[in-house]
Amino acid sequence: MSDRRNQVRLAAASGPMSRPRCAPPPPYERTPVSDLSVNPSVPGLDPAASPEDWAADKADLIASLPPGLVPADIRQLPHLLDGATTRANADLIASLPPGIAPKEVGDLIRIADGANAQRKTMDIITDDGKFKVLTEDKDLSVDDIKSSAHPGAGGDGWLQVTTKDGDHYAIPEAKAPDAYAAAEHHYLDLASGNERIDEIREKAGLPARDKTDLYALETDIEHDGKPLKVEDAAMKLMIEDLRDRDLETDSKEAKLLRLLEADHAVTEGKDVIPVYEERLSGAGKATRTQHEGARKLEPVDMQDMLEGSKIRDGIRDLMQSDEIAKLHHEKLKEALDAVPGDGVKNVEKNLTELLEGTEYVKAISELPDTEMPRAYADIENAMSQLAVLDPKRAESASKTFANNALAVDFDATFADPSSIDADAAADAVDAGLGAISNGIDKAGLPFQLADKIEAFLKDAGIAGKQDFAKMAAELRGGDFVDHDTIDAAVDKSGIQGDRRESIRSLYHDLSSNGVLSAVTGAIGVVSTARQLAGGDLGETPEEKLATAGGLLSMIGSLPESTSLLRNLTKGIDGSTLKLLGVGDGAKDALDIKTRQGNMGVDAIGERVADTDIPDGPKVEHRDRILDQLNDAAKGGLDGQDATRAAKATFNTLVDYTGRVGGVLGAVTGGLGAHAALSSGDATDAEKASAVIGAISGTLGVVQPALSTASEFTTAAAAAGKTGASAGLSALRMISRVAGPLAIPLTIADLFANIFTSRAKSKAINREQYDWFNQLASDGVAKGDWAVKYDWVRTTLADFKDAKETVGNYWDLRNAKWGGRKSPEDVSIFEHRRSEFGEFKRRWEDKRQPTTYISYLDAGKHKEDMKRAKDAA
Repeated sequence: MSDRRNQVRLAAASGPMSRPRCAPPPPYERTPVSDLSVNPSVPGLDPAASPEDWAADKADLIASLPPGLVPADIRQLPHLLDGATTRANADLIASLPPGIAPKEVGDLIRIADGANAQRKTMDIITDDGKFKVLTEDKDLSVDDIKSSAHPGAGGDGWLQVTTKDGDHYAIPEAKAPDAYAAAEHHYLDLASGNERIDEIREKAGLPARDKTDLYALETDIEHDGKPLKVEDAAMKLMIEDLRDRDLETDSKEAKLLRLLEADHAVTEGKDVIPVYEERLSGAGKATRTQHEGARKLEPVDMQDMLEGSKIRDGIRDLMQSDEIAKLHHEKLKEALDAVPGDGVKNVEKNLTELLEGTEYVKAISELPDTEMPRAYADIENAMSQLAVLDPKRAESASKTFANNALAVDFDATFADPSSIDADAAADAVDAGLGAISNGIDKAGLPFQLADKIEAFLKDAGIAGKQDFAKMAAELRGGDFVDHDTIDAAVDKSGIQGDRRESIRSLYHDLSSNGVLSAVTGAIGVVSTARQLAGGDLGETPEEKLATAGGLLSMIGSLPESTSLLRNLTKGIDGSTLKLLGVGDGAKDALDIKTRQGNMGVDAIGERVADTDIPDGPKVEHRDRILDQLNDAAKGGLDGQDATRAAKATFNTLVDYTGRVGGVLGAVTGGLGAHAALSSGDATDAEKASAVIGAISGTLGVVQPALSTASEFTTAAAAAGKTGASAGLSALRMISRVAGPLAIPLTIADLFANIFTSRAKSKAINREQYDWFNQLASDGVAKGDWAVKYDWVRTTLADFKDAKETVGNYWDLRNAKWGGRKSPEDVSIFEHRRSEFGEFKRRWEDKRQPTTYISYLDAGKHKEDMKRAKDAA
């Protein structure tokens, strides 16, 4: 018997991933430069290729070139772009082709950078071509997978697997969701992984997995005298409900029943009743239809008649329809009501403890990348189950967990300066030093300090500012930093040349004027916020500081902020909070002592606190989201501080990039900007809305279509609701944990369509034929199902009760006819291929003879049996 839980569809490519091509605009109309953008549709650029090859292979790019660049100039473009990526601006401008203005160089640079980044991303995802990208469907059992990397190992939204046959595949979730789900199930189902989750929970002082498994609770609902678990009972109740209804043949409910029966047939086999026609003696061409006892066709036989992958696709689509998902949710509630004692109540208590506390989010934040996805799946499963039990509580828990996850990600990024990119670091330096320079008069600090800051910011460039930020990370904290400490840090840093002395001198002045601790801490906080946001925090230094301070106020006001932000609270002085314009409520909650206070910092901090935080982008539901964020902030902040924190959080997260390996981004689906190809059908904007929706508790509003590829956001968006959306969330998680489209083995016989052998022979034949024919109408039967049906329903008979009036009666009797006469794991159509081939030839020549018995060839039958015996 095949393992019906392990059937899965994998898509395999015969070559490298085909990239979508840009559709050219109408003739003589060129795309304006302003419309060009870096996206995965732009083909990879290869400046090393010969000009002739490059021009021929990249014809689709010609249509997207800026006005004035004609195809004849393409031969120069590889060298132009190669120069652009190294920013050799002076020589580049001098070598521009005719018609290209210097202002258009930036757009060409972005096209080149985006295309080259795309190519590098695919090299990582495929491990330099070792893994083939899956794009075409084929059936493969989970048992055929030898090993699977952790999800995201090659890139967000990808999973790498190696089969037992030695094939290596990179599976894109967006293009091959069933294959990805199977590979993910293989990864999640490893016994060591489940044990590891229990170890993590135990270390965090949390209930074990079996104490939070709602669907594994035993109910009073029985099948064959045995009590069923919740998920099995819910399916049983739903199937029985549907079978009791008078369903229209083309209804979704009727089609689901048929496909479930078909799925059972291709995974467990199916009993077929042999039916044949025999001539009546002395009655010319008149016949009488006879039937015999049922014979079983094995799964391999049914897989030659029905399309297993199409059946599973159809079941998945139907189960996700509003009608079926709502019904399943109702039956799930009925099954829960049938759990005796306090089983459900205890699971709910344990789920709440898991999601609303801080211990688990802290524990999983410290896991290596290889173990993170199991923890994410565990959290998502818990969220889905709590949503079934108490939608309102789940809605609240999702918001609590998301905010705690944001705090943990913020703290981890702050503690790891190497995770902050050059642009974020430079932006933070501009903000921290720029605010000191702008407020020099009000702060009462020497104007020479402002002059030195402005000169540094003008001349340092990105690299110089990044070095300054690295030094800030070394020197920040609450202790006084003297010149000797600065010198030692600079000597250790490896910074060379004039930049080294410029940074040393500026840090000396910051220390001498008592603002070093405030500035270094502010650079750390701003760079962290900027890294998570993936974009600017404001226009002016004061806006940037205020936005970062507002975000810190939001997470700092959480009930467990001091334990969630333990790196930050140890890594900055209280003067940093003052410089960021953080209000008293968040200061008190963070409990960071001020040991390096300074009146100048206080004065500049007042300027920052008086600075309006930018309104941010105009997105749908903005006011609703801000109201919810404001309500969340009011848990620990008052009035204006809560409003500022809400705006700052919105502005930071609306373009959320997230921390690589972070908890919030991975759970909510927010990560994605790091690899454009991995975003799939969910755009970066949709992923950002998932993050901000989770933080604010507005997922049901901002993600009505549940388009983000995260089970956490699916469950959280469904929380607070009933019916289809909640049912869909539960179905997704049951499938994820039990296996793709897993039908419980405990009630497998419910899905077997039993043909009625007590009916008259002609009625039996009609019933069997109609079943296959309807599946053909559903699009899941193979093209030659009809001839295969006519053959098996005839050849499975032994004809012991047949009359001798059948022409080849004695040939069949002498061949000891009847039954499959094939190994269980070899299709009858393959094992008896000569006999079937002859039958098919005659069938195609004349579809409806007097009797199909005449098409059975005893000689071909013996030939098949001899071949099998010789091969044994």
